[in-house]
Amino acid sequence: MKILILFNYDLASNYALNLLLPELQQHQLKLCFSTNVGNASEKPVELEYLTFVEQQLLKNLIFPYSDNLDKGGKQLYSFESLSSQFNAELKSFNYINDAQGIKELQEFKPELILSVRFGKILKQSVIDIPSLGVLNLHSGILPQYQGVMATFWAMKNQASEYGSTLHWIDSEAIDAGPVITLNRLLLDRKKSYLENVLALYPSGCFSMVEAVNLLASGKEIESIALQGSSNYYSFPQKSDLDDFHSRGLQLVNPVWASDFYRQYLTG
Repeated sequence: MKILILFNYDLASNYALNLLLPELQQHQLKLCFSTNVGNASEKPVELEYLTFVEQQLLKNLIFPYSDNLDKGGKQLYSFESLSSQFNAELKSFNYINDAQGIKELQEFKPELILSVRFGKILKQSVIDIPSLGVLNLHSGILPQYQGVMATFWAMKNQASEYGSTLHWIDSEAIDAGPVITLNRLLLDRKKSYLENVLALYPSGCFSMVEAVNLLASGKEIESIALQGSSNYYSFPQKSDLDDFHSRGLQLVNPVWASDFYRQYLTG
């Protein structure tokens, strides 16, 4: 099956692809990424720091060093290394909704599109291309946590649980398509935002692989319309971040981050 995987060039997406690609290697894959979500120039300095940890540190330091090491001695791999290992083209695709993007999609002819943290809202002209549809893994419980940084808002709201949602993208509405699987976890506010986010992906990626396997075998996937009251969240403002930190909550735990990044360097 021809599968196009859309993602953002960040730590959580990379972790997700490290989990997904070994389970999808029997398919013809193409990897396309966005480089940002929203307008970074409008974000508070705390979110700029988060972007540095999630993206710039990886791209400019961790990945170049990791790619020069023996491939057999690591637990996690860069996007470039994954592309090579699984013979999957890797490219920036911020222009997916433009005429050139549509042309390239039509030439590839994906049967299925998988989306994990992709930073662009897909237009209907893109959604209509894959014959089997578009599956999105949203890092929040839908419809209560539509939008961005759902884990941040769950932590700030003192929720007892959080989770991920595998759902169809069948329109340009954001995080509004029929739900296939909800994966719920207990929310540990002693852990940092980034640590909690990454904890979502083992179960979320497992659900996505299960769905792909069903589609590949010619079976239909059961799904239901969103149920319950919906809330849409955008990027937190400085006042939200001040309140978040006043509760003793962290966006990034440097000690944990350092330990996690070691997986790109050692076994």
